[in-house]
Amino acid sequence: MENYYTLLGIPIDADISLIKSSFRKKAKTCHPDLFRNTSEKEQKKQQKQFVRLSQAYETLADPKKRMIFDCS
Repeated sequence: MENYYTLLGIPIDADISLIKSSFRKKAKTCHPDLFRNTSEKEQKKQQKQFVRLSQAYETLADPKKRMIFDCS
């Protein structure tokens, strides 16, 4: 399983505001709308990165999901 803390570049004890700001900052670098005029390969690469970031945010922003993630 991927380490979502590392992916977002945050410490394990990060609060929700840090999780949110880190996600937004990183999402701006790979958002699918930014890569409309690039090759299909590059679009897919950036889309995968965006999905990974979104999954990390969704997991760490929800206290129950975060607890399950931390225990695994």
